[in-house]
Amino acid sequence: MQSPTKSCPLNPIPTFLLKTLDVVVLYMTAMISASLREGCLLPEHKHAIVTPLLEKTDLDADELKKYRPASNLILFCV
Repeated sequence: MQSPTKSCPLNPIPTFLLKTLDVVVLYMTAMISASLREGCLLPEHKHAIVTPLLEKTDLDADELKKYRPASNLILFCV
């Protein structure tokens, strides 16, 4: 089984690139701090890609109740 991608398609910049750019860290820190301080998120940060995942690999894949939702959030979302 191939490991899933670590980056959400909703992200404007790939995660691996963000890790190499020190300038972005200052912006992210300020944005996250403001979000926590104000207790709100921008509307564009309230999106996620929800993927149904089978709870256990040995369960019947035809039964919908055996699935759980997994949300892939935007990186900048707090």
